[in-house]
Amino acid sequence: MASTRHRRAWDFTGISELQYRKALQVALTACDYPFIRIRQRTGRRVPVTVSDLSRYNARLGVKSAHVHVHDEYGEAHLLGHPQRRAALGLYWLPTPEHPAGRVEVDRGAMRDGPLAREVFLAEAAHAVDYGVMTDEERRQIGALFEHVHQGHDHAGWFEEQGESDYWSWRGERWMGLFMAAFAPSLPRPLEARQPWHWSYDASDIEQVRRILL
Repeated sequence: MASTRHRRAWDFTGISELQYRKALQVALTACDYPFIRIRQRTGRRVPVTVSDLSRYNARLGVKSAHVHVHDEYGEAHLLGHPQRRAALGLYWLPTPEHPAGRVEVDRGAMRDGPLAREVFLAEAAHAVDYGVMTDEERRQIGALFEHVHQGHDHAGWFEEQGESDYWSWRGERWMGLFMAAFAPSLPRPLEARQPWHWSYDASDIEQVRRILL
């Protein structure tokens, strides 16, 4: 049933508010990536929670929407809005307890349905990356990105060449390409406001589907 699509792969039991569950379910329903592969590979569903992430706002730089978070829960990728210094979502990296990783969406972002769904699927793209994708699939997908600025050809999938140039990391640009390939009907209001060094087109979207499906 559409109302429960992909719920064998995602665990919403940590979200007490029914309206938040329904809002994020819209994103899952619109996405045709087979998330069940994450559970098949790791043996677990990916837990999702909605919480106040404003405690991380101060860590965001004016020019960066990304930081690594290290605390008692482990390590996470933080997705934010740099101009507003607003933390929007976290993908917690896999641990023995959570081999598929975990996703948190900011409670404030939930006030804007399209934004909340974009943030959730952006973090879902990381779950696919860490939980399913092979090195060869990453290499093939990374090679698709067209460079639109000069001087950044050294950039790797994430921060292999340093933390300073987030906007050239293919592993972060992957978030938008994932949504374009597998949830094209959903708007991506955050992506349009971000200064990515990489672009993609319809042929790249088609190639991603060929690589991963």
